[in-house]
Amino acid sequence: MKRKSTAISLAAVLIATPALAQQTYVYSDYDTDANLGLTDTEFGTYSADVFGRYDTDRDMMLSEEEYGLFNNEVGPFDEPFEAWDREPDGLLTEDEFGTGFYGAYDTNNDLLIDEPEFGAYGMNEQVGDTVGGPDNTVQTNEIVRLSDWRYDDLYGPGVSVEELMDDMDVYGPTGEEIGEVDDVLFGSNGQALAIIAEIGGFWDIGDTHVSIPWEMVEVNLDNVIVPVTEDTVGDYSLFAQDYITADGVAQNIQQVDDGWFDDTETGPYVWRASELIGEYARLAPEGATVAENYGYVNDLIIVDGTLRATVVSPDVGWGTGGYYAYPYTGYRRGADYYDIPYDETEARGLEPFEYNRIGMVD
Repeated sequence: MKRKSTAISLAAVLIATPALAQQTYVYSDYDTDANLGLTDTEFGTYSADVFGRYDTDRDMMLSEEEYGLFNNEVGPFDEPFEAWDREPDGLLTEDEFGTGFYGAYDTNNDLLIDEPEFGAYGMNEQVGDTVGGPDNTVQTNEIVRLSDWRYDDLYGPGVSVEELMDDMDVYGPTGEEIGEVDDVLFGSNGQALAIIAEIGGFWDIGDTHVSIPWEMVEVNLDNVIVPVTEDTVGDYSLFAQDYITADGVAQNIQQVDDGWFDDTETGPYVWRASELIGEYARLAPEGATVAENYGYVNDLIIVDGTLRATVVSPDVGWGTGGYYAYPYTGYRRGADYYDIPYDETEARGLEPFEYNRIGMVD
């Protein structure tokens, strides 16, 4: 993605490879039909969450080093890295990782993973109705201390997703206005994968939605430029499946039929900005058993192609207005709440976020 604005270097707190925080994965989160047996599809959601956790360089592959970190924390597994690397090319794709991971758990080879099998490794634990319990488990990166958190690292190079979706028109490469942004797609680690844009109308094809890889999008201060023209839009590949995978989105500009967008679910590896924006937010510091209602998610801030912050508007009961940007720590689509890992004292010490400074540097 190209950004035309004056930018500043990111502080080390934002660009360092995230350390892996403690994470508990709950069986009931993934057993969607509550039959006490995970199918390969249900387990695939869990596998995707774990894959994203250990894909520390966010390249949608696990290197042998990343696999080693995973194996040391979760395993040990009987099979070495080479057994999972079916290509072999020294890297694990999500599919290769998922196949090996499923086989390691399904010890009786009955193609269902029950609770004892799921609980065989250290990352899994059946817990009660606590923070991080059913429907609230999120993938987390390193929790940044708010005392080390600086908005200046967001203002200069930051892109407001809410502004992108609500206020910016989409232009083609020749300078003509061709549509608007409907949504932004993110991967499991918060990497921006693509924008969904509604374009056409005045073209012969009428209105249509396209998915454009993030790195091919140019975001200016008041518009978005994409490499789509009337002559080329018909050549873009159609979505053949009813959900979007990270691999498909990241590799191609993809056209989808009109009416697709509102009815289509994203796959386990990908979530939409519109799923998190407007979500209720809670304060849930690490180790807490009760979360405190706080407000709702108003916006997401992207820096250098990665989601760096969630902007939250506190509820009126807090007695404070405005918006506050918190370090992004992870999101699992379908959760009932977005949990912020800070307590009330920390939250009240945060300064308001100044929207008029997006794209500007002191």
